Amino acid sequence: MTLNEAKKRTDYIYSCCKITRYINSIRNDDIRIFKANDKPISDCASLQIGCYKITLNMAIYEQFGCVKNAKRPVLFYEIFQKPYSDSDNWKPHFQFGPCEIDWNSKDWMKQLETDLFNTLNAFLQVNNLDYDKSDESKKVYMVYTIYQYNGYDDAEIYADATSAAEAADQLLSEFLNNGYTIDPEYGDENFSFAGNPRESKFIRLNSSSGDVEITMEEKKLKGYERKKY
Repeated sequence: MTLNEAKKRTDYIYSCCKITRYINSIRNDDIRIFKANDKPISDCASLQIGCYKITLNMAIYEQFGCVKNAKRPVLFYEIFQKPYSDSDNWKPHFQFGPCEIDWNSKDWMKQLETDLFNTLNAFLQVNNLDYDKSDESKKVYMVYTIYQYNGYDDAEIYADATSAAEAADQLLSEFLNNGYTIDPEYGDENFSFAGNPRESKFIRLNSSSGDVEITMEEKKLKGYERKKY
């Protein structure tokens, strides 16, 4: 389904009202109103289609324990699911980040709408999901990195554990080739995501420029298809 096709649906709802309050701070790359113990601002923008919704949330690096660029905004997506299209019982399932929009552009609202749709649509396609149905049994796997000083990096979603483990091991290999070493408290030189039987697993790497964690995490989608009478 394309964006233009999605817009023809009666259940297509896009909103970006809340994010407009913070657009100047985002452009300045400095959110002074946030404190380290504040909760992230959720639902700054959202796109809803059928049983799925994606929202744009906002936090600052300081809230993730990062001292460098502490007031710099962190903009990330979160996907929600509800049991059937006319339900209001939204449940969160996945977070993606970071969001990459040219906030200084005159058409940033259009860019945001397009990126929200593309992210949500790709997520459903990768996991063989249907906008009009919830799936009780689906499992997917996230692979992401968190830097000690720069915070949360991009996350990738995989439909099966094997693909996720291979991607995580590739990330691990790249970091080791760049001079990082495995923290002995978390693993040894034989560590492998593919060889670790746990459903969710992570490894911490050390470097003079700061530590980094690579995580592979299993996520489950829960819901059901509403019966029609």
